[in-house]
Amino acid sequence: MHFELSQNVIDNIPKLISLLESISNETYNMDDFYNELLKTAISIIPEADYGSLILINNDSWNWLAAIGHDNNILKKMSFKIKNDDLIDGNVIIYNDVLEYRKKLMHKYVYETLKKATIPIKSTMAYHLKINDNLWIQFSLDIAKESQKTFSEDSKETLKLFGNLAKIFLKNKIEKDKIIELNKELKIKNYQLLEINKKMQRMYENTLDIINNMNKITRSIKDDESLIINVFNTLVKIIPFVEKALLVEKKNKKVKIKEKIGFGYLTLKELSIKEIKNNIIEFIELDGYFVQTKFEDNIYILLKIEKDENYELFNVYNINESLEKLIHSFSELKENLKSSKEFTKKVIRTFVNLSDLNGVYKMKHSEKTAYYANIIGKEMGFSKEKLDNLYCASLMHDIGKIGIPPNILVKTTTLTPEEYEIVKRHTIIGYDIIMKYLEDEKLARIVKYHHERYDGKGYPEGLKGEEIPIESRIISVADSFSEMLEEKSYRKNLSREKAINVLKDNKGTQFDPMIVEIFVKFLGENQ
Repeated sequence: MHFELSQNVIDNIPKLISLLESISNETYNMDDFYNELLKTAISIIPEADYGSLILINNDSWNWLAAIGHDNNILKKMSFKIKNDDLIDGNVIIYNDVLEYRKKLMHKYVYETLKKATIPIKSTMAYHLKINDNLWIQFSLDIAKESQKTFSEDSKETLKLFGNLAKIFLKNKIEKDKIIELNKELKIKNYQLLEINKKMQRMYENTLDIINNMNKITRSIKDDESLIINVFNTLVKIIPFVEKALLVEKKNKKVKIKEKIGFGYLTLKELSIKEIKNNIIEFIELDGYFVQTKFEDNIYILLKIEKDENYELFNVYNINESLEKLIHSFSELKENLKSSKEFTKKVIRTFVNLSDLNGVYKMKHSEKTAYYANIIGKEMGFSKEKLDNLYCASLMHDIGKIGIPPNILVKTTTLTPEEYEIVKRHTIIGYDIIMKYLEDEKLARIVKYHHERYDGKGYPEGLKGEEIPIESRIISVADSFSEMLEEKSYRKNLSREKAINVLKDNKGTQFDPMIVEIFVKFLGENQ
């Protein structure tokens, strides 16, 4: 097939070459470059209404630029999407690309992309291979309501455009590598001087380090996470150590609990080859490791990259310094055990306080926390985030201890004035938590659990994602638990009817994604 460039393409070639040449200037803003690159692509394809420039690293998709779509959402996130059609230099046209890729991504990713992108009729995608793992994708879109379709001329034009862009992008990447090497050489010239400065600061700031560990002991919920966080804190203060392991030693083997600088290491266990003068060698790893005992059979292993680094260990008494800091941590950890138990008692006391005159049953708080915990797990929350969610759920109505009991036990409809008084419990709850627990995050979750997804809730009328995700979860869990409970003024709803109420109010009272996740779980776990 004979192909002839259109005048539009010819007119844009000088602009394209000028733009691509401009990246030879190392001060050029790459965000601006990506945006201009995408604008140029859209301008030379007459059917394109908007589009995206995407970096694909294995299954991780990162938006470099977007025109017409929501940059605020797209550029802040990394999306996990499976790839089944990456061919270098290939142009593919998709009808409704989001629906086509729906089966290749998690539902949450699909919903986020649907929210962030304008409805698309057709997408023309050009795949550009940078190396074995990195790809650039130009995605040019036709609006949903448009009657246009991409022509063969446009496909060939995008190929030409992509091939030109590829040359300059690869040159830019290589140039960046050279620039980085030059920077490293400059840094090496001052390395010893900088190490001395950092070591001096390390000793001057020992109290700050201990204080930081104190904060860690108060914020982490379980012993293993606590040890890992302190390990990360301690290792980062040693300027000439780039790789370290936190291990549990058993006979001639060590089990890896945490690692720094060993991104490639997939082994969970290592075999000890030799231990001599506090230096360990492993069968599976090259190099030497200086060991420092953390507690019981837990050790910090610092890798020595060069002989001079071991001399620095001796000159600066690194092991002795670490041992002193670890001793400080051990004392803090003992205090933490009693602190944790105290916090649990405080939370239980608060919940029990709201049981005055049978006004509010602790059973409801525990059920709400149970359902909220289920939703959090289904959404992939971390253990720390689940713990916060559970505590907030237990305390979500703690502010009702400040509401007159005669209003709370009233079996008839509340007057407008009485309803305004009841609404104050979210603010009272916030104030109680801030005063006695000094936990701003927990207090905010409790404060906003009566906000509605459509913005018609209280106390501030927040809308959608302005409401903390934990508050939106508690709203669903609280309502479901409440509907299943029998009250003096009404009978409880059946499980099926309660589920239908959640469905009927998703998108108005409740976050639709949370309702779908919870209802799906309830359907699979009768």
